[in-house]
Amino acid sequence: MTPRSHTARILTFFLTALVIGSIIASPAAARRFDDAGDAQSFKRPNPNAPLNTALPTITGNPVVGASLTASPGSWSGTTPSFSYNWARCASGACSSISGATSASYVLTNADVGVNISVVVTAQSTHGSATAASAQVGPVAPAPAAPTIDTGGGSGSSGGGGGSSATIAPPAATSAPTTSGSATQGATLTASTGGWSGSPTGYAYQWLRCDSTGGSCSPFTTGNGLPTYTLTVLDVGARMRVTVTATNDGGSAAATSAASGIVAPPPAAPPAPTVSISAPAPGSTVSGSIPFTATVANGTPTQVTFTIDGGASFTEYSAPYVYNGDGKTLDTTTLSNATHTLAARASFSDGSSVSSSEVVTVQNTATAPAPTPPPTGATGDGVMRFGTSYAWGSNYSRYDYLLVGFGDVDAAAATTAKSLVYKGGVDVTDTTNTDLGMNISGVGYKQALANGWLLKDASGNYIKPASGDFHWFGDIGDPNFQKAWVDNVSAFLLNHHADGVFIDNVLCSFGGLSAGVLPAKYPTDASWANAQAAFLAYVGPAMHAKGLYVAVNAYCYGPDSGTANDAWWTRIAPYVDAEMTEYFEQNPNNTSQLFFNAPTTSWMGNWLGKLDVIKAAQSAGKAALALTYGSGSNTVAMTYGRASFLLVWNGTSGAYIYNPTDSTDPWNPAWTTAIGAPTGAMTQVGGSYVRDYSGGYVVVNPSQSTVTVPLPAGLKTLSGAAAGSSVTLATTTAAIFTK
Repeated sequence: MTPRSHTARILTFFLTALVIGSIIASPAAARRFDDAGDAQSFKRPNPNAPLNTALPTITGNPVVGASLTASPGSWSGTTPSFSYNWARCASGACSSISGATSASYVLTNADVGVNISVVVTAQSTHGSATAASAQVGPVAPAPAAPTIDTGGGSGSSGGGGGSSATIAPPAATSAPTTSGSATQGATLTASTGGWSGSPTGYAYQWLRCDSTGGSCSPFTTGNGLPTYTLTVLDVGARMRVTVTATNDGGSAAATSAASGIVAPPPAAPPAPTVSISAPAPGSTVSGSIPFTATVANGTPTQVTFTIDGGASFTEYSAPYVYNGDGKTLDTTTLSNATHTLAARASFSDGSSVSSSEVVTVQNTATAPAPTPPPTGATGDGVMRFGTSYAWGSNYSRYDYLLVGFGDVDAAAATTAKSLVYKGGVDVTDTTNTDLGMNISGVGYKQALANGWLLKDASGNYIKPASGDFHWFGDIGDPNFQKAWVDNVSAFLLNHHADGVFIDNVLCSFGGLSAGVLPAKYPTDASWANAQAAFLAYVGPAMHAKGLYVAVNAYCYGPDSGTANDAWWTRIAPYVDAEMTEYFEQNPNNTSQLFFNAPTTSWMGNWLGKLDVIKAAQSAGKAALALTYGSGSNTVAMTYGRASFLLVWNGTSGAYIYNPTDSTDPWNPAWTTAIGAPTGAMTQVGGSYVRDYSGGYVVVNPSQSTVTVPLPAGLKTLSGAAAGSSVTLATTTAAIFTK
């Protein structure tokens, strides 16, 4: 059986390359990614530990003698227990109250004039955390005894004088105030002002005054509350509020200062518009023409182009161009007649605006010669993550360019097919507000909030076997799938990348987590079904947005690779390209190359590695083959490239040699273009050969040295004559030009 320890190599390479620019065998620290795609060390919290989600609260009247009661607030994680610590707060500092450690606290004279807060500690077997409530107060003294007015006069009958108790009515010590914008539609809020006599209630009367603040009149509509929403009747006036305070001794009133002059509401912003910027309305057109639209006064979520109400194309970010940036409308596909071109801009609130125009198509009677099929495919690609992007140059030389999110703009500016790395099942954290600026399609916070993190049978979140730096998402959940597409597609379209490269598309889960399986997917079959469902949604959804989908796919099984071939065939309908990692090399020791002796060792399955390339191409998909090694290991890069060329279809797909040191990956030993294949590979003794329009490939996967005859006219990669034969040691290859 093939070793299972290499499943997360690309992800590990991605993370470590971001940090130090080279491969590290086993990352020792978790990593957090910033806007540039680089990393900072940090310790990631235990997701089962208590985490406050709503602050503690205090209820009760802040008056000496009253009892305050604490609510612990809301917490996530394993159900915790709570302890309390009450504190006095003044001048921005709080100090604990000795002995005040229960959920309630009775206010004393020592609390007069200060605010009170409570600190709640949540404790579980997974850790502890604290959270403080908002402060209440300041604490008022206990209510004073009623004012006593003792009468000393004599009674009419000569008896002793009586006494009567009276309570003084409230008296204003500071006027009420109003706050809020003096604008129609805004809300003003009244404060009571300051009062003596401990009022037991307040009443509010709003007043409409002239522009000087005088000639004020009360009104009833929408009145009687401490808040008032300004109407058109208030425009040009100033507002006041009269507050009446009441206690058992009577009542008194005080009026606020006048507000500012009430202004009419601000003018509504101009409505969004969309216009067709090319071609000109009413024009006569022919051949290939630009069909573009411009949106003003808003940013749409998409612009949809249509022709005669039928054929359409959707752009998701500016510039808005039919058929994508730099592309055109081929009018030779339309009849010589008038046609209606339309553009509709749709916005996040569900609204849309559209524009249309009529043009006349007039092409010559003789159709132009058909465009020749694409030429120049070299069948090579490159993978550059983090700081390793700076180690290479002239990336337009490659057919495929795989990068991290931090290098998306640079990659999109090349002519290579730019694909941005994303985890499918992998979920990592990020400090970026842009959800696309993450190595995973769905970030940790979003997955945690929606219950999309996978748990084991004991209810614990599952961690990777290689370290505590990420989690795993529920790829079988339709809501997770949609969020993944929304996040990733928006990022790719905004940065004009060609598509996405999805890692760890595996038919079984155990290799990711040292054998720990999700409770929701306890068997390999259930996980394979979830993975296939994920791609069945993601692939078509990304294709609908004009995006390319490549996957790093693998399925454990017999050494012959038949399970892997079947897995590639199963998922092929949903993707554009499939990658085989560690092509023709031992994933646990990349210096050891596969050979052709399947009965002797699993390392003898050289032909099986070629079969997986054939499986992708037979399904009409591009095959990507990835090999690792040092930048100077020309033996490994030539052997991998030549083996790939033995079965390459010559039109799509690529061989990728990824140096594990800080060197430019471009090396003629594997990047030399030799044209298109002219026939199938042929076995010559223990070796295999294949002819190309511009070269010749010889591979010796046998376990002995071989001498292979060569056609006339071949040259070595250095330009010297190749001669009539080549002698190759075991597991070596040669590539010649013509």
